Formats: sequence, structure tokens, C-alpha cells
Amino acid sequence: MSYSKRTKPLPLNSLTASEDKSFVESLDGASESMPARIERYGRARSRALTQLNFIKSCAKSADVLDRDRLDSLILRIQNCGNFLIFRNYYTVNQIKLTSASFCKSHLLCPLCAIRRASKFLQAYLERLEIIQESHPHLQPYLVTLTIKNGDDLAERFEHLHCSIRNYLKRRRKS
Repeated sequence: MSYSKRTKPLPLNSLTASEDKSFVESLDGASESMPARIERYGRARSRALTQLNFIKSCAKSADVLDRDRLDSLILRIQNCGNFLIFRNYYTVNQIKLTSASFCKSHLLCPLCAIRRASKFLQAYLERLEIIQESHPHLQPYLVTLTIKNGDDLAERFEHLHCSIRNYLKRRRKS
């Protein structure tokens, strides 16, 4: 198909009915079907709009300096994800996001948070694969350490630091 013959994009239900393997993509290391990915972005966009309504309600009671910053943030989040352009690279059997509008406010916008997390995950997966190739006997584990809140942050940090040292000492002995 030449670029001069442009047609309207297929509706979402026709994408799901397609058995063409070119709709299976591997952007950011994840293998998903294209309709599921679009639906995930749509849900994130609707959550961003809900977040936007909350920010708008906060902007009404803000002072003048904060209101200017909030107005800028509101405009960026409002336009975030307005358009997403995907390209089908049929020679490598991938569909990639090639152009989009993002606000880059990953702490407030769920759509930008998805994109940022995906980039970090891809970087960690590459590192993990390198380590697993060089040391196949090692098993990866995810450890989450938590401590109770306290009044003194320095004391809590020192407690956490000592706890990690004790854990590593016990692990070496066993």
C-alpha cells in the first residue's frame, strides 16, 4: 500500500478479530496484543482525566503564583495522550509507538507513569539477562524491606541500615 492511498484506521473490534501475527508486538519487551495495549492506554487516560478534575478543584483555592503553575500542569495533562501513532513494522513483526503527546508528569499522570515504568523495566530486564547469562546458577529475588515510622528520620535510616547489615551477615553464615 502506498502512502498516497490513506484509509481510515480499522475499528478496534476488527483488530481483535484479526489472526494476523503482525498485531502481536514486543514494544518495551512485553508481548501483548495491540487491542489490549490500546485498552490499557485508554484506562490510564481516563484515570488521568479523573486526576485532572481533582487538580482543577485544587487550582480554584490556590493563590495566584500556584494557580499559574497549576494552569500549566492542567493544560499539559489535558493534552496528554490526545494522540498516539503506531507503526506496523511487518518485516520484524512489531508494532511500535512512533509518535504521541505526553505531559511527562509521571507522578500525577497514569499514562506517563506507564511509559516511565516500561522504560525502567526494559533497562532492568537487559541487566538481568546479562547477569543470568554469566551466572546461570543464580536465582533473582525481590526483597521489600519496611520499617515502622518514627519521629527521627536519621534514626530510622540507621535502623534500616543496621538491619540490612545483620541480614547480610546471617545470610553469609548459612
